[in-house]
Amino acid sequence: MDKKKLKQNYLTGRTTVLIIGIFAIVNCSLYLAKISAGVVLMPAIPPLSLIYSLEKASEGFVQYIVIALGTVGMVMLYGFLYLKAKKNWKYLLAATIVTVIDAGVLIAYVIANQSYSTNTVDILFEGLFLYQLVKATMAGRKLGDDIIISAEETKPEYNVKNGTKVYEYDKVMAKENKCAMPWALAISFLGFSLVIILDVLLYTVLFQKSEEMALAVFIVIALICFVGYFFVLRAIQPYSIAPVIIYYLENNLLHRANLNIPGEVTEFHKLAVENENARRYKCSYLNEKGKKKKVVIPKSYPGIIEIIRKAEGR
Repeated sequence: MDKKKLKQNYLTGRTTVLIIGIFAIVNCSLYLAKISAGVVLMPAIPPLSLIYSLEKASEGFVQYIVIALGTVGMVMLYGFLYLKAKKNWKYLLAATIVTVIDAGVLIAYVIANQSYSTNTVDILFEGLFLYQLVKATMAGRKLGDDIIISAEETKPEYNVKNGTKVYEYDKVMAKENKCAMPWALAISFLGFSLVIILDVLLYTVLFQKSEEMALAVFIVIALICFVGYFFVLRAIQPYSIAPVIIYYLENNLLHRANLNIPGEVTEFHKLAVENENARRYKCSYLNEKGKKKKVVIPKSYPGIIEIIRKAEGR
């Protein structure tokens, strides 16, 4: 297997760690919202810890220890391993070992409760994720320290006319204009996870006083958190995808291509800069259907203002 394929397998495995962490948050949230039909025991330890602490354990200190270690601790552990695995494959190995332990807990739970039919989906998810992690760990072991996919390895061919100048992302310019946000997605996810975790802990405290009040407070905070997270992602999206975006001018029409999605090209008809600041240009344009849209162009492309002005007809 060539090195590029191994790196893609490793990246898929690392993404799987993030997905497992998201599953843990969503499943615990569904359980607390009493939507038990939507709860998937993957990973198994966080939701089972929550179920045990709220339904099985006696009230008191033990309950909060179980929640802290089994629910909050597991989510934070997966988040930590996801971030560290970016540069060291051994952290992905650790995530694989944790998932093997989690699979053991799930199997023990299924056998103890004889819930073979009701937990079939959980077992399938666990097996699929474990397969991806094992494959990625093996790829990481073969790659050693060379696990990061370079920009050249991910660039597909894009069709532009001969002689057309292409404007590509520049890291130095992005840093100078404070629009380089390599950690924005990870930080926003950790912030979102922290709020949800605190919401879960608040729920367990209020649960002792009033189950109805605890559920109402949990749902309100969770909804606010999800809506806020959506707007945060929307705000940082132009900066987070900038490294794989190129711009070029053809027939006085600005084009944008996504290097990660071959064939995805956006044409900006009647482009107009509405406002700008030190970090970006905020523009309006008409798409191919004549609908007015907005686009944010980060100031991380040397000379980009030249083709923006030409596209405006200046």
